[in-house]
Amino acid sequence: VSWHITCCVLRTKLMVRFQEDFASSPSSSEMGSIVDPIVDKPFEGAEKLLEISFQRPRRHIAKFRNGSYAANRMKLVENDSEPEINLLRLRRDDVEKILDKVNCSILNECRSDQVTAYLLSESSLFIFEDRMIVKTCGQTNLLNAIEDFIGLGKSVGFDSVAEVFYSRPKFLNPDEQPFRHQKFKRETETLLNYFDKGLARVLGSTNSDCYHLFCFSRNRSPRRSNCTVEVIMNSLDNDKRMLFFKEGDRTASDVTKSAGIADLFANSSVMIDDYLFEPCGYSVNGIIDQKRYFTVHVTPEKCASYASFETDHCENAAELVGKVVAIFRPSRFIVTVISDESSHADVHGQLRSADLVAGYERSEFQFAMFCHQTATFARFESRRLAGPPPDDGAAFAAAAALETDASAGDPREPDPRDVWCQGEGPYF
Repeated sequence: VSWHITCCVLRTKLMVRFQEDFASSPSSSEMGSIVDPIVDKPFEGAEKLLEISFQRPRRHIAKFRNGSYAANRMKLVENDSEPEINLLRLRRDDVEKILDKVNCSILNECRSDQVTAYLLSESSLFIFEDRMIVKTCGQTNLLNAIEDFIGLGKSVGFDSVAEVFYSRPKFLNPDEQPFRHQKFKRETETLLNYFDKGLARVLGSTNSDCYHLFCFSRNRSPRRSNCTVEVIMNSLDNDKRMLFFKEGDRTASDVTKSAGIADLFANSSVMIDDYLFEPCGYSVNGIIDQKRYFTVHVTPEKCASYASFETDHCENAAELVGKVVAIFRPSRFIVTVISDESSHADVHGQLRSADLVAGYERSEFQFAMFCHQTATFARFESRRLAGPPPDDGAAFAAAAALETDASAGDPREPDPRDVWCQGEGPYF
């Protein structure tokens, strides 16, 4: 059972026990203040992302250039005895064995002829013809399996790794991560053991919602036109986050529709694979027009509410970001756009607007170029809450005192969805 599900079950048991005690206990005037239960280890919503692109042997590249393969896909020439070099040939069993080392598992899958999308117990895995994207949250040990992921490519005939991209936002509780993931320096050292020409960067202020990334490219120019938009949101609106709790007959499909996620790509053909965790949490993978992807992951616990969105469908990026933010109404969010140097300048330009999303103001902006890629980072805060980030621990203590202060005369009925937890990071 995944750590995500275990945490949620533990939280539910604590709240049910609290409700029983609350109903049978003396009034607050007889006992003093009633304190909400504290969960020491909130679920870590922030995801680690690893993208690996592979390079075909030179003989296959030559065949492609000579026209032996179809224009859109590498096909076997007639009477060619060599198997097709394609990650889509991978079997689910082979993938699951590697995910065991990461500490996650496959829940569902959907596929087109160009993409296989696995919905994981902790986020997502997308497999294309010559690249894979692994995204895992919680206390997963993603870099523990990097050699195994490389081995998957070689098992279907790829010659070497062409490009690598690793990224993650700042963790809420880094000390709760596996050793190599507790510090970005350790993650970088691990990656450099395999890709010694790689580059590490941190976008944004390190005392705020920063974004860590590592890249490696074997080639002197990008292998394909690419673009990825990512939105990382913290402190979700209370009414919005409540949608992602499993109550009554509510299904994952119900949540996808009612939240507005089903309408994000209304003008495209979209294949949806969604999952609603018990008792809380939500994930969805989408395949857009048979070849592109999007994914959304939500951790709705009150003390550490978090949601992420990612896609390689970059058309109308500013409008898309606005739709995503409206679904969750976070107190703050960051947006990143990463693309090859030669394309998608308009997408990066859209992020330059300080008024990208109504009701939010931009507090940080950064532009960088590395590994033949262009990266734009922007951080936004709700105009209602704009200001310096809270101090470590102090913000939680202040918020918890406000919620449990008996002098306020509001001993509210505890709600199993209102989960308070205590973290060590700068935010809650």
